[in-house]
Amino acid sequence: MAMSGAGGVDGRTTQAVFSVLLASPSDVEGERTALATNVSEFNLTWSAFLGVHVRLVACETHSRPDLGEYPQEVLNRQLGSNHDAVFGVFWSRLGTPTPRAGSGSEEEIVAALDRRMERRSRWPVVGVYYKSAPIPQDLLDGDRAAARISSPATFPGCA
Repeated sequence: MAMSGAGGVDGRTTQAVFSVLLASPSDVEGERTALATNVSEFNLTWSAFLGVHVRLVACETHSRPDLGEYPQEVLNRQLGSNHDAVFGVFWSRLGTPTPRAGSGSEEEIVAALDRRMERRSRWPVVGVYYKSAPIPQDLLDGDRAAARISSPATFPGCA
């Protein structure tokens, strides 16, 4: 957790900044938006009182067009890797495959689990969540159906 601000005469207070990376494919856009709204509401309501600010890091807000080895590598570089938590949200698909994983989201989650193992700690916290709504049949065509996550065992060792 990083610290921001400074205590002192000018009235500013020190806050811990808790960085959360959101890793998910495009089929959970509504859930991504809801999480961003909830984080914003938490920060407005509780941040000053608790001395904690949650910084939600997502590709929509923390990336820009650039060149790299492959698209996810650009995102990995821009989004960074020093997060306090990584949350994956999935529904009908895993996402777009990368050279290193079944999807960019999977690559981000596995990298976080690897960092946790290297540090021999429980940080970053890794949580994987699954939307339980029925999946429309038109979303289950071709490669999307093959890449669908069928079980939490896809990411062993995470909450």
